Amino acid sequence: MLAHGPQGDRHSAVAMTHDAFGEPMPNLAIYLEEIKYFLDDMYGGHWQSVRLLLKRAADASEDLVLEMPQSQTSQDIGEAIESMKVIISRGKCPRFVIIEAPSQLQRDLIYSVERLRFMCKGTATVFPYPSLTDNFKQKLRSEKLSASDMLEVLSPYYDFVAEREPQWVCAEKFARCAIIVMVFSKGQDDFVWHVWDAENEGGQWAFPGGDVNRVFDVDLCGTAEREWNEEVLGFDFNVARDNSIEPIVLPFLASKSARYPVQPYIYVKATPEFFEATQSSQVERFRFSLPPNAVLKSRNMQVEDFRRFHTDPSVAFVEHEWGAWAKIEMDGSQFIPPIHGDGECGPRGTKVRWENVAALQQHWPEFALPLLGRSHALGQVKGKGSGGKAKALGKRSLHPMQVGGQGVQACGKGAGKASKAWPIVRTGGGAEPKSRIAHIKNWHLKPHG
Repeated sequence: MLAHGPQGDRHSAVAMTHDAFGEPMPNLAIYLEEIKYFLDDMYGGHWQSVRLLLKRAADASEDLVLEMPQSQTSQDIGEAIESMKVIISRGKCPRFVIIEAPSQLQRDLIYSVERLRFMCKGTATVFPYPSLTDNFKQKLRSEKLSASDMLEVLSPYYDFVAEREPQWVCAEKFARCAIIVMVFSKGQDDFVWHVWDAENEGGQWAFPGGDVNRVFDVDLCGTAEREWNEEVLGFDFNVARDNSIEPIVLPFLASKSARYPVQPYIYVKATPEFFEATQSSQVERFRFSLPPNAVLKSRNMQVEDFRRFHTDPSVAFVEHEWGAWAKIEMDGSQFIPPIHGDGECGPRGTKVRWENVAALQQHWPEFALPLLGRSHALGQVKGKGSGGKAKALGKRSLHPMQVGGQGVQACGKGAGKASKAWPIVRTGGGAEPKSRIAHIKNWHLKPHG
């Protein structure tokens, strides 16, 4: 059972087709993951779009979906779709659809959605869902949900996947994303790599990373590799990182988040070749070479751009155009990787994502020595709840126990493409203090599929 929080024990992870009282779950739910973008951009994202999705799954055409034109279905299938009792999640809650008490024909139609594939690399997951009270239905339809309510809504999905695919469990919580922290040391200076996120928070520097894609990723390290290759154009992950040093996976709990119960940060060391290729004494920003027929993600994207991304296999969707190295500066009370604004080209913004700064400081005792050969005592950082910015809180040292107690993971050496599983193994060994060993999870996770 996952330790999601107060609602984490609401459903059993042992018998996921039955509720906490041993009764069969009467409903089915479709978790749409990245498919929601296809439905939103192409068909408005309402129930009508899900109805088209079910009709598309019912026919015998190919699995890759580029569009869903109106098509004729048999009378019994049409009636089965139209008669479904459906509730669609709203607001900031990840998109999923609950079908109450489906018939056998309806169940067959619902499960057939899982075979469909999309240009956005999304997939649908069908899973049992418990009985719904009127109060619970109101939560599902709400535009705004508290973190605890959203966690209650999502916990059946988290438990269902985690019981079958334990590679997505990190620090006993369900991991829906992975963040890549590429670091490098040169002389007495330490650096960390960022990309420019032009879309969020009015523009900010952030570490590469994104949501897990369970169809393409075998584990969290596979997610890291895919996200890096999608966001840092022209530099393959396994070429840019030093393969002689194992990546280290550390959990970060930014806040009471139901959408991201835990954020796994994957720390790797860059090769000198990648550092030198992207570092310049004249300009601080590095511009990626964009592929032909690129659609650059920005707040100014038009509907036509999104449609091209979903329907044209030749289109390359580019999330970031700029990257930059930031020197990690510290004086015992501050730990800030600044992006200076006096570069000759590129975005002028200097804001750095607050969670990245907080995680970097929190995790420093765990990765600084194996990846950078450093050992510094650093101050703690306030989270977003304390004003939205990462601020230093005086000269308090972080003992390794404070971080090690969350569980430390490291990816195995020599992992090539994302299609190969990277075994997750415990870091350290007999040389580590016994008090710390007791707090480190020994993850040996199975590959997906």
